Amino acid sequence: MAFLSKSDLAIFMKPSNAYELVQSLSMSEKRQFKVFASRHVLAAESKYIQLFDVLEWMREYDETALKSALLEKGYAIKFLKADQHYLYTLLLTHLGIFHKDKSSNLIVKSIIASIEILFDKGLFRQCLKEIIKGKTIAAGYELYDLLLHLLVWERKTILQIADPGLTVTAVHQQIKSTQHVLGLLNEYMFLHDSAVSFRQEIIKTRSPESFRGLKKLLQHPLLKKVPAVAGVQSKIRFHQIHAMWFYVHKNQEAELTENRKIIGIYNQHQQFREEYPLDYLAIYSRILSITKSFAATQFANELRDFRAFEPPYHSIHYDQVKANIFVQSYMIELSQLLNSKQFATAGKLLPELRAGLKYHKRFISPVATLSLQFISAYTSFSIGDYTGARTAVNDLLNQFDGGIRPDIYNFARLLNLMIHLELRNYSNIKSSYESVDYYFKKNKKLFKTENLILKFFSNPKNYMNYSKKQLLELQEQLEKIKELKIEQFALNYIDFFTWITARLEKIPMAQVKQ
Repeated sequence: MAFLSKSDLAIFMKPSNAYELVQSLSMSEKRQFKVFASRHVLAAESKYIQLFDVLEWMREYDETALKSALLEKGYAIKFLKADQHYLYTLLLTHLGIFHKDKSSNLIVKSIIASIEILFDKGLFRQCLKEIIKGKTIAAGYELYDLLLHLLVWERKTILQIADPGLTVTAVHQQIKSTQHVLGLLNEYMFLHDSAVSFRQEIIKTRSPESFRGLKKLLQHPLLKKVPAVAGVQSKIRFHQIHAMWFYVHKNQEAELTENRKIIGIYNQHQQFREEYPLDYLAIYSRILSITKSFAATQFANELRDFRAFEPPYHSIHYDQVKANIFVQSYMIELSQLLNSKQFATAGKLLPELRAGLKYHKRFISPVATLSLQFISAYTSFSIGDYTGARTAVNDLLNQFDGGIRPDIYNFARLLNLMIHLELRNYSNIKSSYESVDYYFKKNKKLFKTENLILKFFSNPKNYMNYSKKQLLELQEQLEKIKELKIEQFALNYIDFFTWITARLEKIPMAQVKQ
């Protein structure tokens, strides 16, 4: 049975793999790679460093430009694809060495590699020493899959030593107990992922069936009480799932309580906070998001503490954590300002947001990029920078589709209609409306709020000639549904009421007196 198809192999041999990896390196990784290459590639050193330097210099991968640049340096390009593949392998080897002590996971895997080498050389006592070291780390960080691997090696080693003082009975008992807690963790992970799916479906479709599905999930015995033998990560998943339930029901106090319990668990087990800083920040950012609707001083304090979080400098996650802090803090701060109608203050943060997006680009996920681009577009719109808003929303619609964050994508399309209206691009409104209307109907995403906005844009008489009557009718219709829980999610994205008032007064949203 073949595990790799020809298309799979083509992916592995794709020349741009080396380019993408080179572009992802930090300055320290690049510097240390050149030292590594000079020590390990010997006579071929200059050849691969030349290739590395040209790939680093390129802003976009272009094979023709790459060949031209290499030829100027006297580089033989006959085997360029093979050279790039070798450079890719060399970079991965270097990164493995460079980061081998930067997470417990990597440390234990390095120990397992040492155990195999020692075992093959017949150095069984040394094997046991490494096994004990690895088990201590794996158990402390709940790396149960690696712990099982170590226990298998322990059994093999004990059988080779044939020491009457060492038996495999205790090892088998440890294997059974480890499998049990690993099974519990896997079950909690499955429940967590199922809850996430229901939460996303609730946000996307706002269907009663999704609410019922999540409610039924919570009846699972493991979500009634955490078993005594469950580990730290299982307890965290338990509270995350309950927090999701309170989130979709807009019970912020109860959700905040669940999230603070999770932070308390991390603080009691600081090794997990250091090992999984991104998971820790995900919970912390949710706390920050909840408190944005609390007193301004409390939110300001939470925001300050969130931005002050500093991962260990040696951490393999360092750059990702710094990018995550930037993304979440600015997204939530701007959201807080927009929701509290402080549009002008939000507008002042746009230069910082755009600079940060550029600086942290490599470590920002497509989902986060989409969210930040929407916030940027909406903020620009609110302060009357309609050209800037149009550029931002066009970038979003051209770069993404509705599959990543359907909720944001849908409101971006509505915002686009509103931008065209402010710019008086009436012909664009007609064509855009038809496209949006078809998209919503095809995907069955017509909810009451969106339907009312689309209905307003369906008739050119509503917007080509300034009509106070139609705007007031739209406002009245929105007032009737704004208290419906299933429709309240819509108002978290765009403040349609302030927009209507701004249209009536013929001013930007930021100038509307609150």
